[in-house]
Amino acid sequence: MAAGGSGGIGRAVVERLARVGIAVGVHYAGNKARTTTVTAAGGRAIAVGGDIADEPVTAEASDAVEQEFSGIDAWSARKALETGRRSP
Repeated sequence: MAAGGSGGIGRAVVERLARVGIAVGVHYAGNKARTTTVTAAGGRAIAVGGDIADEPVTAEASDAVEQEFSGIDAWSARKALETGRRSP
């Protein structure tokens, strides 16, 4: 499961995993279309969306990936979670 896997470093990670045959759950916050590059790289993937900082959304995403691939072996949390105030 790759949180933030639809863009930037996260997308590069999931594309690499897909190329070596690893099934990947790809989280996206707003742009599902960007997740299609994983399957284009030859891998098996499921796209899951929503605000990953929202616990019920995270639980639903995890459930969907577990059902699709019979479990989750690892999480990649490239999506930063902001829990405090911002620094100037």
